[in-house]
Amino acid sequence: MSLARCAAVLVLLHGAAQAADEVVVVTPLDGAQLAGQTTGQAADAELVPTSPVASAAPAEPKPKPAAVRAFKRTVLVTPFVVRMPGQIADMPQFLEGTQDILRRRLDIGGRLIARTAPGEGAFALQPGSIDVQWRPERVRELARRFGTQFVVGGVVDDASTEGERYMPTAGRSLKPGERKVSVELPIVDFFGLGLKARPAARHFDATLYLFDGVSGALIGRYPLQSMASGDVLGDPRQAVAGAGFTGGDYGAVVASQLGAVADVLAEKIRCQPFSARVVGLSRGQVVLDAGTASGLRPGDTLQLYRLRNGVLPVDSLNLDPAQRLGMIEDRDGVLTVAQIQPLISLATMHGQQPEVGDYARWDGAEH
Repeated sequence: MSLARCAAVLVLLHGAAQAADEVVVVTPLDGAQLAGQTTGQAADAELVPTSPVASAAPAEPKPKPAAVRAFKRTVLVTPFVVRMPGQIADMPQFLEGTQDILRRRLDIGGRLIARTAPGEGAFALQPGSIDVQWRPERVRELARRFGTQFVVGGVVDDASTEGERYMPTAGRSLKPGERKVSVELPIVDFFGLGLKARPAARHFDATLYLFDGVSGALIGRYPLQSMASGDVLGDPRQAVAGAGFTGGDYGAVVASQLGAVADVLAEKIRCQPFSARVVGLSRGQVVLDAGTASGLRPGDTLQLYRLRNGVLPVDSLNLDPAQRLGMIEDRDGVLTVAQIQPLISLATMHGQQPEVGDYARWDGAEH
């Protein structure tokens, strides 16, 4: 072997010893590149791995975070009340219809289990006052009777009309909110020819209230303000919750406003802890009023709570019922779900014997 070839082998072995952990090749440069770059620039030439052995080891997959339990809370939607009933004379089903529209929007996508209380309000209006007459005990009673965690009520503050638009008409029939404009000529009056004046715009201003069903406390209030233009009178023959109404100019605005506030209410409710109510005892097991429809599974553990006997509700310092803060509860043990059905579940008790009316609440912990 020649002296030059031996020297080349020694150089290669020396380089391999210094880079035992990584085999790289320096990208070759032609003469023009060498002439245009300085020594420092040449030192920065890109290093390219030549084989899979030199590549970095793939990162180990990270464990997936635990899935968030998507419980469905229950909410009771009560009928709306209106401050000035004469404003909705053309829509006799307006209050029940808006109640049904809101219930449907809360039900969309399986976010909540929404129920309605036909003809039963959660509060009353105070004559001459802009605020409502709060009735926390009424809220609690409705929540117990309908088996819900939350109660929603609404007030229609303004459904008045504005302006006028005119259209030709024949005959003398008028709907509520319309008026006839005619020419005082015998032949015109005989055939009932003329113009019919109808409102050009209409308000939909309302306020919704969200209550806790356990304490009757007000969780939040949500004002709505909007105006529709065009054909804004109702048709007494149409169901307010039907497509005929919601497809009209005024009905579309009402449905849009209620849909938007339903999204806000659903998000607010989903931030609250899920709870079920003890509705019975059977052979040493506890019967809860929630099952697979609410998202419960066998093996789930729930903390049992009981309202403290003889203790009044906790009100704010100004003693305003609208600012009630809650009820004092005692923790009485842990329930483990053993059997499950769509609307009820059976659980075993660890701790004191529960009573009908107690609450089983999910706090996210494994007890």
